[in-house]
Amino acid sequence: ANLIGFLKGLFEAEGSLSIHLPTYTYNFQFTNMNPYLLAIVRDSLISLGYHPEVRAIYIRLRKKVEVASFKELIHFRDYTAG
Repeated sequence: ANLIGFLKGLFEAEGSLSIHLPTYTYNFQFTNMNPYLLAIVRDSLISLGYHPEVRAIYIRLRKKVEVASFKELIHFRDYTAG
């Protein structure tokens, strides 16, 4: 639960979610200039069973099922969830 809260905080602050239905493009991205923080996010996502795409300043999920699952897991932009 602590890891989920940690990831929720990071993605709420510096994350973005975009879904473009006409092209079936899904993108749940965390952007940050700190390579150590990016590595922690990458490792955390992997430990939860996700397959993040890693770039120089962002980590992102691109698979539809993973985007939907992670959005639900962290209750992204749902400020009523405990």
